[in-house]
Amino acid sequence: MINCRMMVPGSENRRRIWIYLCSPVERMNPFDTVDHADHSGFGNTGPLRERRAYDPIVQAMSGLMAVTGFAGQPPVRTGAAIADTATPMIAVIGILSALMRRQSTGRGDWVDVSMLDALSFLMPEVIEYYQGGAIDPPLANRHPGGAPFNCFHATDGYVYVATVTDIDWNNLLRAMDREDLIDDPRYAHLPDRHDHVDEVEAVVENWIKGRPRDGVVDVLQSHQVACGPVLSMDEALASEQLRARDMLIPLETPEGKAVPGIMGLGIPIRFADDPVQFDVPAPQLGQHNHDVYGALLGVDDAEIARLKDAGVI
Repeated sequence: MINCRMMVPGSENRRRIWIYLCSPVERMNPFDTVDHADHSGFGNTGPLRERRAYDPIVQAMSGLMAVTGFAGQPPVRTGAAIADTATPMIAVIGILSALMRRQSTGRGDWVDVSMLDALSFLMPEVIEYYQGGAIDPPLANRHPGGAPFNCFHATDGYVYVATVTDIDWNNLLRAMDREDLIDDPRYAHLPDRHDHVDEVEAVVENWIKGRPRDGVVDVLQSHQVACGPVLSMDEALASEQLRARDMLIPLETPEGKAVPGIMGLGIPIRFADDPVQFDVPAPQLGQHNHDVYGALLGVDDAEIARLKDAGVI
């Protein structure tokens, strides 16, 4: 069995409910057959353990917002809720590790994952800071590992172009019919291109700005240059690639009826032998109360009804 909870340590009212409902399981076997997983903003230890947190709060306090956006502009958060997404993924890794440990030792464990820890773990800037003692200002759409490595404006949209190696750069020059720059010592190697990044990007920008987005992508792809169109959400969801990978699937109601005109996201994992798919629709609110509180935790029907009447469940 795995018990998972997401709450602020010290949220005593909710914690009392948790202890009341789960203490029968914990009394039976605190760790012998049960794995526990806590997912919170700042974890179960440390001076911030009782603080409330939301994704943007953790982005701000992790330093992520300080390296996101444009230099000289106010900090911005990422468009995606990266802390809300990455933290449960890391929690799953911890839970699976605890399950493996339980298989080999017979003992469960307590997995404690915080949103702040998760974002700190994902930031290479932490290592860069301790290597060099400083962090570069926000690079916007640029990247320290390549040049040119940026988003460029076409006639009807934007194209992201990424070159890392000297071969990438030479391929890009050939795609733009600028072979005259291949032997230019100012741009010969990546450190040189970083030193002259504004000039390098101007060459690319001048070539792209008079061309349609998809035409630019076709030419660059034909020359083995890593690039991609900046898609609207409508365009992204119409992607043949997503559909080919079953990443867009029809939704069903809890009664098993199709929801017309609405698609859901599939599972981004593929196995060679066994298909991975959702085999049951999303449950209704409270649909599994009796299964969890009754069968698993031993709460009788009368007590479940009392908890429901009191608004606890």
